[in-house]
Amino acid sequence: MNYAKLWAFDQANPQAFRLDESAAYTNAASISRHAEEVIRSAFARGDLRFFHHRLKLVGGLRAEQTANKAQDPLGDPTRHFQRDTMGKGVLGANGRPLTISNDPLTITRQTHLSLGTPLSLGTPVKRAYVHRFPGINASYNLWENLIVRAAWHRSIGRLNFVQYSGAITRPAVENTTLTSRIALNNAAIEPWTAHTTTQALEYYFA
Repeated sequence: MNYAKLWAFDQANPQAFRLDESAAYTNAASISRHAEEVIRSAFARGDLRFFHHRLKLVGGLRAEQTANKAQDPLGDPTRHFQRDTMGKGVLGANGRPLTISNDPLTITRQTHLSLGTPLSLGTPVKRAYVHRFPGINASYNLWENLIVRAAWHRSIGRLNFVQYSGAITRPAVENTTLTSRIALNNAAIEPWTAHTTTQALEYYFA
């Protein structure tokens, strides 16, 4: 794509482009997220040698505490419906709930509350977990230039921040359908873990 030509066409024909304000507002609200992650760790290591330093062992243990805190936007379809002074939905002549407006942008602003909006506290999430990572490395000199190595360690893959700041959408109880359900991420999911073992036979030329 030639962006220079596209820009020139836009300047010459502004009527050919139209901003979807409702979609733009939705996109802006959906990315209004905040996440923090603090990792505290401590480790211990030990080295041992045997058989005149031909066998070398290096082992250790690392402990980590991961603490996450996040907030994200709120989707609330119920704010699109009219309510009486008691907070009950107002029904029309057809028995269906009356909406506040038919304007797409007004609907979007009512139902998509970005983080920092006075009516939106987001969905605050706090999560902390502790993991221990043992590991050991061993090497043995069979001859001066031939070495056997083996190692084993444990590791984890932390979750993406979106898992904690994935927003929440409330169900539209006044207009219940099969798609009217609470949507939110599960911040209690554990990170994946891996146990890795490696072996090697190394020969060094003179």
